[in-house]
Amino acid sequence: MHATHILNCDMQVAIDIGSGWTNARASFPGEKEPREILFASRVARAPDAWREHFGATQSRVVRFNETDWLIGAAVRTFGAQPEDTLQDEWALSDGWLALFYSALADLAPVTGRPLRVAVATGLPQARYKAQERAVVERLLGEHRCEVNGSVYMFLVEQCFVAPQATAALLYQAKRDPGMEGDCGCIDIGTYTTGLA
Repeated sequence: MHATHILNCDMQVAIDIGSGWTNARASFPGEKEPREILFASRVARAPDAWREHFGATQSRVVRFNETDWLIGAAVRTFGAQPEDTLQDEWALSDGWLALFYSALADLAPVTGRPLRVAVATGLPQARYKAQERAVVERLLGEHRCEVNGSVYMFLVEQCFVAPQATAALLYQAKRDPGMEGDCGCIDIGTYTTGLA
């Protein structure tokens, strides 16, 4: 992503949808402090007719492509089968996308128009080469979802994908511009470890 293009976006977001946790940090023009969120990467396709049996709920529900996804505690509450966040194709799954939408909705206002977004995310190093292009292609473009009944529209104009450990190293280098010489990063995730 180029800084001159990023400045034209409504929201810049760095998001890590890991096998155990989803965390994101977003910046908005005119706001001095970024917004941050963290929640468990627990997601499941809602059981058939769950709305009829349970009615309105305070649980986190993401709807897109005519499918309801339960997030967090709702997975257990409604007895849904959680998605396997350790599967090889996790970052290309609809469960991953449901967590992506949930995170964006936590960070962004409802605007009634597509919110222009620049996204940076990571992939496990073992999957990076095979999936980077597919993740970029999936995220670029228009997205529409409902989160707990509110409609969100996002236009992802820029997308940068890095190996997760490398992304952590880039973040640290930006925080400490004097960092010189050989350095590395060990990214210890909930169920995976990466090196850069």
